[in-house]
Amino acid sequence: MPAPTIRYEFTQGYGGSVGSTIPDLSGNGNTGTINNMTVNSNWLGMFRGGMLDINNTTNTSGKTIQCANITHQNDYSVHIGFKTGSSGAMVGYPCIICGAYAYGTHDWWIGWNDTYGPMRYSRNGVAALSSSSYGYVSNTFYMVAVTNDYTGGGTGSLFKIYRTNGTDGATATGGPYAASTAGRVGICKYGGYSDNFQSAITLGHFMFWNGSRLTEAEHDDIARRYYLKYNFTALI
Repeated sequence: MPAPTIRYEFTQGYGGSVGSTIPDLSGNGNTGTINNMTVNSNWLGMFRGGMLDINNTTNTSGKTIQCANITHQNDYSVHIGFKTGSSGAMVGYPCIICGAYAYGTHDWWIGWNDTYGPMRYSRNGVAALSSSSYGYVSNTFYMVAVTNDYTGGGTGSLFKIYRTNGTDGATATGGPYAASTAGRVGICKYGGYSDNFQSAITLGHFMFWNGSRLTEAEHDDIARRYYLKYNFTALI
């Protein structure tokens, strides 16, 4: 399995407490920037081994993470784990868990587009949707995996959701698409776009592979490492 380009964790002593930046545990020095949050108010060091409470109350509250400014590649993969808030993640919509957009031709985001619709992975305006059972639900742990295979033989896009007992993950696939101008990645933020699509989540981990195409089996392997953190009773 390829090593991630960016890896953020919030476990005490392993990713540490949260200041104005998040250390990159990939070893690549891709430090993240924390906006409008503090260690005293937002870092939950004793909750599920350490998580970050990104508790936006509106979709413009401004509590976000801006990942390091790297040149986005056409091929990429994402693995993220989080818990929705007491009123769900949606404080407006679209409600973006993470995404990338730089006012150019390409973009992608993971989140919800309306209160009753399923969680979606939108790419250049084309959404690969999960099953309808993955709509907006409060106080729920999720892991989400994404791969865009643009150059590796036409495998295309993979979107997979893990929830509850780990066996009810919904998978959707679609064709490949170009992403080289998608720009900087954001968490609870539409990449480099203005802050008006934010969500309210408690973040456990985030990994981004720039230029690497993870297989579904590799994503499953990562999910197995985290399933206890997110209170799953089992994983495939």
